[in-house]
Amino acid sequence: MSPKARPLVGPEESLLEKKVRQHLFRLRVRSKALASTGSESEGNFNRECLLPILSLPKPAQNPFSTRARRAQSNSERHYSFRHGFILTANDTLTGVIKLGKKVVVTGVPGVGKTTVINGAMERLAAEGVEYKAVNFGTFMFEVAKKENLVADRDEMRKLAKDVQKRLQQAAASGIAAMSGDANIIIDTHSSVKTPTGFLAGLPEWVLRELMPDIIVLVETDPDQILMRRLGDASRARDMEGSRAIAEHQEFNRAVSAAYAMYTGCTIKIVRNENFLLEQGIDDLVSVLR
Repeated sequence: MSPKARPLVGPEESLLEKKVRQHLFRLRVRSKALASTGSESEGNFNRECLLPILSLPKPAQNPFSTRARRAQSNSERHYSFRHGFILTANDTLTGVIKLGKKVVVTGVPGVGKTTVINGAMERLAAEGVEYKAVNFGTFMFEVAKKENLVADRDEMRKLAKDVQKRLQQAAASGIAAMSGDANIIIDTHSSVKTPTGFLAGLPEWVLRELMPDIIVLVETDPDQILMRRLGDASRARDMEGSRAIAEHQEFNRAVSAAYAMYTGCTIKIVRNENFLLEQGIDDLVSVLR
């Protein structure tokens, strides 16, 4: 093993090294994509930019422990839980890439999360805060459509579990490659109701690629969601009552807590009540700002 890639905590790959390796891979993928379009100056992300990080000595204690985080809160050195590598004020000054924020916005079908996202992005753009919205389901659908697996998006949830897993992996890799230093909103579902039960919308192999900073749950009363679905003729959604919708929202909260345990992200609940859309937008803007 070369000195540049020496392990930080012993002969086996640690969680810290794993996150560094994954981040380097995403930077290389994005670098190639930018270089292919002629943006060579933007595409020069490589391993050298993280050498100051990889050469740091082994920490005296577990950097992910509560005690370590508290001790580092007032110090110059800190740890990025989103990517797992060490940053210092000096590293930032000497050119370590400052990465954008990744925010996952979820909600059951019909809750109006996309409407809230669009309103928040317009508000932030007026303030000079740029975000790029990416629909996770659209990424999956485009891949499935090319393979002639589905004709419309509402057929996606009826695909076999192994097929959905492969499509999720493809979408996660594509979004991770394009994010880099941009602020990204990922519009997706915490879970998907399939004929065989709930399917996690952000399983381990997706979270490993995305590593979000925040997960936002857009919610409202189940009766309101039901009426919105009935009034939306553009989608071919399965019919279900308000009790089933409430169960789905409860499951989304539970599974989002599991996502936070894995990534260290925070969870925010935003309400999108009837006639109170502006309040929901205000709440999301406060998270994204």
